Amino acid sequence: MPDGAVSRNRVKRLFRELTRQLRGQLLPGHAIVVFPKRDSITQPFAVLKEVWLSTLQHQRLFRIHED
Repeated sequence: MPDGAVSRNRVKRLFRELTRQLRGQLLPGHAIVVFPKRDSITQPFAVLKEVWLSTLQHQRLFRIHED
């Protein structure tokens, strides 16, 4: 995998997409700052998504839907 800006930009795009997929499910009024680890670039999207969801749940950033 390329180093430098290309890798950083790819990781940014991956996390933007992960967050886009959760639009409407996250609590408003929060700024989320991501500092991904270097090995994020080599992880499959499904693995990143699982870790991202777990992190957001741990931080209680999901809306609670009342039915």
